[in-house]
Amino acid sequence: MNTLAQTERGPIEYRVVGQGPAVLVLNGGHTHCNSPLGHQRFFVEHGYQLIIPSRPGYGNTPSCTGRTAEAFADALMLLLDQLHPRDAQRDTSKQAEK
Repeated sequence: MNTLAQTERGPIEYRVVGQGPAVLVLNGGHTHCNSPLGHQRFFVEHGYQLIIPSRPGYGNTPSCTGRTAEAFADALMLLLDQLHPRDAQRDTSKQAEK
């Protein structure tokens, strides 16, 4: 089932499959959250939860949510803040370098 989260940067459509430590999956290319994932079964069978968003301009995520990779990354951080995925760890090392 797809969910539409409202963030300060705009709405993000996503779906969640599996249970366990969370992995944010950015499917390559021009995709939405229901695009096939060749590795989905592997991760779910090995006890992971996948959070799969629709890219800006695809599915129900409007392009204004992230017109650049950096803007969409900021929106995804807000999504993760809302979801509080189990065992989520944020690597902020690049932010600390700025």
